[in-house]
Amino acid sequence: MTLPATLVEAAEPLGEYPSLLAALGPGGEGDAAVAVPGTIWRERLETPETLAGFLARFHSEILVPVELPAILRAHGHTQRNEGRELIAFDGELARDARLRDFAAASRRVGRSQIRRLRPLKHSRVVQRYLAASDEGLVHNWHTLVFGMTLGLYSLPLRQGLVHYAEKTLGGFITAIQHRHALKPAACDEILQRAVSQVPAAVNKLIDAPGRPLLTIS
Repeated sequence: MTLPATLVEAAEPLGEYPSLLAALGPGGEGDAAVAVPGTIWRERLETPETLAGFLARFHSEILVPVELPAILRAHGHTQRNEGRELIAFDGELARDARLRDFAAASRRVGRSQIRRLRPLKHSRVVQRYLAASDEGLVHNWHTLVFGMTLGLYSLPLRQGLVHYAEKTLGGFITAIQHRHALKPAACDEILQRAVSQVPAAVNKLIDAPGRPLLTIS
């Protein structure tokens, strides 16, 4: 499948997210461990088995219930030019305990993404969010900014969500593979298994009646 060039460009900074998370660890403190949200333990991803287990949990606890719906909701606010609602949603994400261990990496990547939107002077929703960002009133979640980008450029939503998921899962594998010199064949198998579940999850999210929004927990 050929991806629109604008979508590829918009998703480019996303590759930094898994690498930063692996390098920073929970809370951005420089711990090489990766925390699994909702648990009290940290798992060191040093083997194909632990990597596959982490990706399975990330998929079920973060990617599908939190990140993809966040992108979808930000996309909707952007297309409806709802700047106030978008800023309020940023605050909602900050209160979601599931994102606590991912916050530092997400915000760093989000700040990188949002700078690319600064030239869009014609977009009131972008300029309103940028003003809030400059004043330190928002967190610049990378999922929210990616959803904004999909909406601003009228990029295919289904394709964008799948691309986000594949790039994020692949980024985790690349980061851990390089850190622990895991065999490429094993990592390729893990990646294929992980991304094979993505299209069905995206279809279910988009095709759901009323498109249920993210529930903050």
